[in-house]
Amino acid sequence: MFYLNTAILPTIARYDLQKFVDPTNDFVDFLTSYFVIEVSDLPVFGKYQVQGEGGKPELLSASIYNGETQYWWILMAFNGLTDENQIVEGMIINYPSVTALEGIYFKLNALQTGK
Repeated sequence: MFYLNTAILPTIARYDLQKFVDPTNDFVDFLTSYFVIEVSDLPVFGKYQVQGEGGKPELLSASIYNGETQYWWILMAFNGLTDENQIVEGMIINYPSVTALEGIYFKLNALQTGK
């Protein structure tokens, strides 16, 4: 099973989507990523009401995570969203804590590297 692509350059954001999909497959379905499966089991850390970020998950991520846009796809998966146009003004978005995400990241890193 593929856990984490540790070969991706460290200059790429920690939670960039390409780190969590198998680079050897011709077809990539991030919804079957082990990371997404783990994220879906996390508790809700907080809730955020969309205020002008409609249709723009990267802006939503920046609003919730202090300017960090790399969590956009995690927010989409955590809320069961498959299209950015599903993000509309006034909707409530649930989000996990960065601490919980870090726990998954380190777990997957250990599984991938065998340490």
